[in-house]
Amino acid sequence: MPKEKKQTKAPADSEAAKADLAQAALQLLDTAKKAGQIDQRDIFAVIPDTSENAEALEALYAALAEANVTLVAGPNTEEFSDDDEWLAEDGEEEVVVEDQSYLDDIADDSVRLYLREIGKIPLLTAEEELALARRIKLGSLLEAELQRTAAQSAPGSITRKDDDNA
Repeated sequence: MPKEKKQTKAPADSEAAKADLAQAALQLLDTAKKAGQIDQRDIFAVIPDTSENAEALEALYAALAEANVTLVAGPNTEEFSDDDEWLAEDGEEEVVVEDQSYLDDIADDSVRLYLREIGKIPLLTAEEELALARRIKLGSLLEAELQRTAAQSAPGSITRKDDDNA
């Protein structure tokens, strides 16, 4: 019998927990509407980020989005122990640079380098450009003439000197 009481009591506890989460979500929503924003840490302090609370958190996020409330993500405050594998491999920590303006400088420098390189190659003069255009046009005409003559001549009509003598 005690097992049956626990089973009937568990759903009641579950329903009470859901009601408490819903009440907490409403309080967070009211606070967020007044402030216009809410910190992610404040949400997790009231409603822990667990699989059991996923539906309540999802409903809260949807309500926050509908109310046009900005969600502020606080800095990651998790602490890492020194026995982590990635720390043991390198032996030293990687420095992360917040200011990434150096990437813009690299892009500017590569464009400047490219422009300097192409500036070293002399451009065509007007006369050279016309001469090149005439040669291209003549080549196109000759190719068209060659294709026309090849199409007119039948494969059997070409004779060799060796065939004439035989």
